[in-house]
Amino acid sequence: MVNKNWNRREILKSVAASSAVLALPPGAAAFLPDAVSDREIQIAPVGPHTIRLTVLPIRNGVPVAVSYDGSLVQKSWGPPTATLRQNSLAQEVKTPAFNIQVSTQPIAFAISTLKAELIQRLTVEKNTGAVLFATGDSPLFGLGEG
Repeated sequence: MVNKNWNRREILKSVAASSAVLALPPGAAAFLPDAVSDREIQIAPVGPHTIRLTVLPIRNGVPVAVSYDGSLVQKSWGPPTATLRQNSLAQEVKTPAFNIQVSTQPIAFAISTLKAELIQRLTVEKNTGAVLFATGDSPLFGLGEG
Protein backbone atom coordinates (compact mmCIF):
# COMPACT_ATOMS: atom_id res chain seq x y z
CA MET A 1 0.00 0.00 0.00
CA VAL A 2 1.24 3.47 -0.86
CA ASN A 3 1.61 5.62 2.29
CA LYS A 4 3.37 8.65 0.85
CA ASN A 5 1.54 11.99 0.91
CA TRP A 6 1.42 13.25 -2.66
CA ASN A 7 0.72 16.68 -4.05
CA ARG A 8 -1.00 17.20 -7.40
CA ARG A 9 2.29 17.64 -9.28
CA GLU A 10 3.68 14.38 -7.88
CA ILE A 11 0.49 12.51 -8.74
CA LEU A 12 0.43 13.80 -12.31
CA LYS A 13 4.15 13.10 -12.68
CA SER A 14 3.66 9.55 -11.41
CA VAL A 15 0.67 8.95 -13.65
CA ALA A 16 2.58 10.30 -16.64
CA ALA A 17 5.60 8.19 -15.74
CA SER A 18 3.68 4.99 -15.36
CA SER A 19 1.26 5.99 -18.09
CA ALA A 20 -1.65 4.04 -16.88
CA VAL A 21 -3.33 4.47 -20.20
CA LEU A 22 -5.86 1.71 -20.19
CA ALA A 23 -7.82 1.92 -23.42
CA LEU A 24 -11.19 0.36 -22.84
CA PRO A 25 -13.35 -0.08 -25.92
CA PRO A 26 -16.76 1.60 -25.94
CA GLY A 27 -19.30 -0.11 -23.72
CA ALA A 28 -18.30 -1.55 -20.40
CA ALA A 29 -20.47 -4.55 -21.32
CA ALA A 30 -17.45 -5.88 -23.23
CA PHE A 31 -16.16 -7.09 -19.86
CA LEU A 32 -19.29 -8.89 -18.74
CA PRO A 33 -18.82 -12.66 -18.88
CA ASP A 34 -21.86 -13.18 -21.16
CA ALA A 35 -20.86 -10.47 -23.63
CA VAL A 36 -17.36 -11.67 -24.40
CA SER A 37 -15.58 -14.91 -23.61
CA ASP A 38 -12.03 -13.74 -24.14
CA ARG A 39 -9.89 -10.61 -23.93
CA GLU A 40 -6.48 -9.59 -25.17
CA ILE A 41 -4.08 -7.47 -23.14
CA GLN A 42 -1.48 -5.48 -25.04
CA ILE A 43 1.48 -3.67 -23.49
CA ALA A 44 3.37 -1.16 -25.63
CA PRO A 45 6.05 1.40 -24.81
CA VAL A 46 4.99 4.93 -25.84
CA GLY A 47 8.14 6.78 -24.83
CA PRO A 48 11.15 6.38 -22.57
CA HIS A 49 9.02 6.69 -19.40
CA THR A 50 5.56 5.87 -20.68
CA ILE A 51 3.67 2.66 -21.43
CA ARG A 52 0.26 1.93 -22.89
CA LEU A 53 -1.90 -0.82 -21.42
CA THR A 54 -4.79 -1.91 -23.63
CA VAL A 55 -7.54 -4.44 -22.89
CA LEU A 56 -9.54 -5.50 -25.94
CA PRO A 57 -12.47 -7.90 -26.29
CA ILE A 58 -11.98 -10.78 -28.74
CA ARG A 59 -14.72 -11.25 -31.33
CA ASN A 60 -14.55 -14.03 -33.92
CA GLY A 61 -10.97 -14.74 -32.81
CA VAL A 62 -9.78 -11.17 -33.49
CA PRO A 63 -9.22 -8.34 -30.98
CA VAL A 64 -11.68 -5.48 -31.47
CA ALA A 65 -9.72 -2.32 -32.29
CA VAL A 66 -9.90 0.73 -30.04
CA SER A 67 -12.37 3.21 -31.53
CA TYR A 68 -10.69 6.43 -32.59
CA ASP A 69 -12.84 9.35 -31.44
CA GLY A 70 -10.16 12.03 -31.23
CA SER A 71 -9.65 11.72 -27.47
CA LEU A 72 -6.24 10.09 -28.01
CA VAL A 73 -3.44 12.00 -29.70
CA GLN A 74 -2.68 9.17 -32.07
CA LYS A 75 -4.20 5.84 -33.01
CA SER A 76 -1.15 3.64 -32.58
CA TRP A 77 2.12 3.69 -30.66
CA GLY A 78 3.68 0.81 -32.52
CA PRO A 79 3.50 -2.92 -31.99
CA PRO A 80 2.97 -4.21 -28.45
CA THR A 81 5.93 -5.53 -26.47
CA ALA A 82 3.67 -8.21 -25.04
CA THR A 83 0.27 -9.67 -25.87
CA LEU A 84 -1.65 -11.92 -23.48
CA ARG A 85 -4.99 -13.66 -23.88
CA GLN A 86 -7.49 -14.26 -21.06
CA ASN A 87 -6.18 -17.68 -20.05
CA SER A 88 -2.48 -16.77 -20.14
CA LEU A 89 -0.47 -17.37 -17.00
CA ALA A 90 0.55 -14.35 -14.95
CA GLN A 91 3.88 -13.03 -16.17
CA GLU A 92 6.38 -10.20 -15.94
CA VAL A 93 6.84 -7.88 -18.91
CA LYS A 94 9.97 -5.74 -19.03
CA THR A 95 10.19 -2.42 -20.84
CA PRO A 96 13.22 -0.11 -20.92
CA ALA A 97 11.92 1.80 -17.86
CA PHE A 98 9.49 -0.55 -16.08
CA ASN A 99 8.75 -4.07 -14.93
CA ILE A 100 5.07 -4.93 -15.23
CA GLN A 101 3.51 -7.92 -13.48
CA VAL A 102 0.43 -8.89 -15.51
CA SER A 103 -2.40 -11.14 -14.39
CA THR A 104 -5.33 -12.12 -16.60
CA GLN A 105 -7.60 -13.59 -13.90
CA PRO A 106 -8.47 -10.92 -12.76
CA ILE A 107 -6.94 -8.45 -15.20
CA ALA A 108 -4.37 -6.63 -13.10
CA PHE A 109 -1.09 -4.77 -13.55
CA ALA A 110 1.63 -4.01 -10.98
CA ILE A 111 3.99 -1.43 -12.47
CA SER A 112 7.41 -1.16 -10.83
CA THR A 113 10.70 0.61 -11.45
CA LEU A 114 13.67 -1.43 -12.63
CA LYS A 115 14.74 -1.45 -8.95
CA ALA A 116 11.47 -3.23 -8.02
CA GLU A 117 9.88 -0.14 -6.38
CA LEU A 118 6.10 -0.29 -6.88
CA ILE A 119 4.75 2.71 -8.81
CA GLN A 120 1.12 1.70 -9.28
CA ARG A 121 -1.21 -1.27 -9.13
CA LEU A 122 -4.22 -1.35 -11.51
CA THR A 123 -7.07 -3.86 -11.49
CA VAL A 124 -9.94 -4.11 -14.00
CA GLU A 125 -13.17 -5.08 -12.20
CA LYS A 126 -14.53 -8.09 -14.06
CA ASN A 127 -18.27 -7.29 -13.94
CA THR A 128 -18.14 -3.54 -14.63
CA GLY A 129 -14.86 -2.81 -16.41
CA ALA A 130 -14.03 -0.21 -13.74
CA VAL A 131 -10.31 0.43 -13.31
CA LEU A 132 -9.22 0.41 -9.65
CA PHE A 133 -5.93 1.96 -8.55
CA ALA A 134 -4.17 3.15 -5.41
CA THR A 135 -4.67 6.83 -4.61
CA GLY A 136 -2.42 7.00 -1.55
CA ASP A 137 -3.30 9.11 1.48
CA SER A 138 -3.64 12.43 -0.36
CA PRO A 139 -6.53 13.97 -2.30
CA LEU A 140 -6.61 13.13 -6.00
CA PHE A 141 -7.23 16.11 -8.28
CA GLY A 142 -7.28 16.71 -12.02
CA LEU A 143 -7.72 13.13 -13.21
CA GLY A 144 -11.18 13.19 -14.75
CA GLU A 145 -13.38 14.73 -17.37
CA GLY A 146 -16.26 15.79 -15.14
